[in-house]
Amino acid sequence: MGKARDAKGLRIAFTRDIAGIGVDSEIEAICRKAASQLHEQGATVDEIEFDLSEGRAPYKTWRGVWMVGQQLANLGRLDAFGENLKGNVESGLTVTTTDIATAERTRFALFQKMRGLFERYDLLLTPAAPVKPYPVEWNFPKEINGKSFDDYIDWIAPGFLITLMSLPAASVPAGLTADRLPVGLQIIGPRFEEPKILALAKLVQQANPIGWPPVSN
Repeated sequence: MGKARDAKGLRIAFTRDIAGIGVDSEIEAICRKAASQLHEQGATVDEIEFDLSEGRAPYKTWRGVWMVGQQLANLGRLDAFGENLKGNVESGLTVTTTDIATAERTRFALFQKMRGLFERYDLLLTPAAPVKPYPVEWNFPKEINGKSFDDYIDWIAPGFLITLMSLPAASVPAGLTADRLPVGLQIIGPRFEEPKILALAKLVQQANPIGWPPVSN
């Protein structure tokens, strides 16, 4: 795949919801279509069920520790923080050694699960985000398919679950919604397979050109 002319011989898995939070039906359909098109490029594409939702809690544990580290010099000024930042730091301050150990055990188990997947497939494809792009006036989306998120960062779980395991990934345009909003397809691979990920991203983008955003007057 060095010159990204086709995907001949690649074993690709597509899964609709690795985070267990649901996916907007239009996003799901667009991403499934983009993955299926790779058959025409010579790849084998299987749709599978693959769940990494157990990693949501460990990620939040590690994120809490990181937040405290980032604000270590400002811990005496928590009341001056915005609501989200203050809540994140306060949550991090409650993390215990046992919490960290539990998070690491789950993270390792999920990494092993991914390793097993990559013994059968070269790459995993999944929607990059489960919701459509939202108005800039919103701080974050609050629900999906009528169900409220448990935490304001849950909507980016498809991305942070891969970060949790330090695996390489790329997001590439997969198409546009009916109201002309871009949809991203996430391409995930084993460690050190960035060239293969980027080569496939080029093929997906070429097959699904979305153009430039409309210019408002």
